[in-house]
Amino acid sequence: MPTSPPPDALIPDWSLLEELAGSNTGFIRRILETFLQQAPAHYQAFRAAARAADFPQLAREAHRLRGQLAYFGLANLVSQLEQLEAAAKTADPGALPATEHIAHQLLLVLPLVEARCQRLP
Repeated sequence: MPTSPPPDALIPDWSLLEELAGSNTGFIRRILETFLQQAPAHYQAFRAAARAADFPQLAREAHRLRGQLAYFGLANLVSQLEQLEAAAKTADPGALPATEHIAHQLLLVLPLVEARCQRLP
C-alpha cells in the first residue's frame, strides 16, 4: 500500500506559477531565477533575525519568503511562514523555535526550484 507523504513534505505544485505564466516559459524562468538569486540572502537574513530575536526583521523576511514560495505551491511551508510572520509581529518569543524547522525546509526548496528551472525548455 503506498504511503502518503508527511504533511510537511516539500512537494511543489507548480500549477499556480504555470497558470500565471500561461505558456510563457521565459516568465517562469525569470521567477525561478529571481528566487534562486535572492533566496540565499533572504535565508541568511531570516536566520540572523531569528538568532538575534529581531522580531520586526523576522516578520519582514517571513513575509518576503512567503510571497515568493506561494508561487511554488508549497502550501504548508507558506502557512508556517504566515504563522511565524504573525507571531513575529507581536514579538512572541514562542515563534522562535519554529524558525529552525522552517530554515531547514528553505534549504530543501532551493534544489527543487533549481531542478524545475533546469527542466524548462
